[in-house]
Amino acid sequence: MSPAWDTRPTGSPGRAFRRAATCSCPKAPQSSTSSVSASVACRLPPRQASTTADAVSKPASTVVQAGVVTSCMSPSIAIPGAAYRKVRQPYHPGVTEPEHVSTTRAVYDATAEAYATTVGTGISAAAEGPIDRALLAAFVEILEASPAGPVADVGCGPGRVAAFLAAHGMDVIGIDVSPKMLAVARRAHPGVAFEEGRLTALPLPSKSLAGLVSWYSIIHTPPEDLGEVCIELERVLAPHGHLLVAFQAGNGEAVHRADAYGTDVRLTNYRHAPDEVAHALTERGLQVRAKTVREPELAHEVSPQAFILARALGSDK
Repeated sequence: MSPAWDTRPTGSPGRAFRRAATCSCPKAPQSSTSSVSASVACRLPPRQASTTADAVSKPASTVVQAGVVTSCMSPSIAIPGAAYRKVRQPYHPGVTEPEHVSTTRAVYDATAEAYATTVGTGISAAAEGPIDRALLAAFVEILEASPAGPVADVGCGPGRVAAFLAAHGMDVIGIDVSPKMLAVARRAHPGVAFEEGRLTALPLPSKSLAGLVSWYSIIHTPPEDLGEVCIELERVLAPHGHLLVAFQAGNGEAVHRADAYGTDVRLTNYRHAPDEVAHALTERGLQVRAKTVREPELAHEVSPQAFILARALGSDK
């Protein structure tokens, strides 16, 4: 999604997944008085992805655990832009999902249009600091030097990071838990694929992604649930696939908002401890490559901002 204003809820595809996957957690202002002019938001048009290989479909299977359907499908990879069209998982909002997920959806459904007007639909200097934008650029450079493959923006909100990645030639899919936020993203970025889903139930085949960005998408996830999120992120990353996670930093404290964005709905943000997030990623089989924490510097920020680069291990088993 976008940087959630410090009470900041966040967060923030190309043709490869045209109708395939989903999840969300916007990164938005922490204060109802904070605003970012939509005029400064840069809307980045996605580039056309090249098509190369022949499609190869593989049989899929589904595992049901604790009432949650989890994809265990082999990717129908082939032409960047045609992949995943036949592997989309059904998504049932509200079924066996935690309360914080339902609440997050309700808030962002109610405020999607206002959120996009305030934060914008593209990466901008008003919403991201120089270090933030440099890390996104570095992530693109890392992907360009790695084996090609699809990239996901999970918790995409209005598609800000998805559009940024698509503009740099990535084959991207945006995933969010809010249908109304996805509608905004599709309207703003018609050349990018967007689907509904959540961080712990991504409708993507296992080991299918070359890269994944979670841009302020975990700020509504309680610390005790981070492990489950990391398991799902590791599941969808291909061997040596890359991950970039951004979030508001703290010691795991909760910031409660009784009237989130004027919706009369309670919403809680969590300022995660960077070491705890890094530990959760490592414990679930990801290798942390870099960890950065910067002090608040933008008008809407009241807490440090953290960024972690990680990589999936090499085994394809």
